[in-house]
Amino acid sequence: MKRVIDKYDSSIEDIQEVRHELETLVIKLAVKKASSDNIEELKSICNQMDEDISISSFLDWDLKFHRTLASSTQNPIFSVLVNSFFDMTEHTTFLLTNYTSSFINVMDKAQEHHWMLIKSIESRDVDRAILVMHDHMNLFGEEISLLKIDKLI
Repeated sequence: MKRVIDKYDSSIEDIQEVRHELETLVIKLAVKKASSDNIEELKSICNQMDEDISISSFLDWDLKFHRTLASSTQNPIFSVLVNSFFDMTEHTTFLLTNYTSSFINVMDKAQEHHWMLIKSIESRDVDRAILVMHDHMNLFGEEISLLKIDKLI
């Protein structure tokens, strides 16, 4: 993570801010434009995440979930932006969970949010989806705070 922060002369808070804004834009459009196939793919991913899986597997599926949300906007540029952001940050926003999962129940909270996002997409409830996404992105903030307290970042 330090390498990414140094490379871009940024902070973990900068990364958090960009991800929060990007994910908010994505969910707004996904709610409006997701196809039934997109929704089914999101459900399939969540069903895999509901299994008793390792943190590493969960994080792989979590990344796939967020990439699928971007695809659900029906705008390929959002997929490019999301993929570029995750590649640029070396998946830092997901990797923090490896260090915080024994202190914060991130996996269960994140999975609850994922299902709520799907329900919001199905009902085309943009306002609800934005609130859920903000809660979801706040999990990352909790992880950052915990790691700062423990002086790991």
